[in-house]
Amino acid sequence: MELEELRKKIDSIDDSLVELFCERMRVSADIGRLKALGGLEVRDLERERAKLADVAGKADESLREYIGALYSRILDLSCAYQEKLKQAAAATRTQQR
Repeated sequence: MELEELRKKIDSIDDSLVELFCERMRVSADIGRLKALGGLEVRDLERERAKLADVAGKADESLREYIGALYSRILDLSCAYQEKLKQAAAATRTQQR
């Protein structure tokens, strides 16, 4: 394959990744709302460790460290988003009082 063909393939994969990441973050927001209603903490370290082990096990051995790094970042971003939404909801409730 030529360089331009490979770049087009990467661009297509990136489009899919963006779409899937946005969908994941929407579901993460839903989880964050349920956690807030249940009085649960945003971070669940046991769940995160299990998730990291799960995705690492699905990757080619040569890519496991990279999958681990990617998913560590994804989990951090998901928790940051949930925390942001939790704070925004708390601020809204405070203003309504």
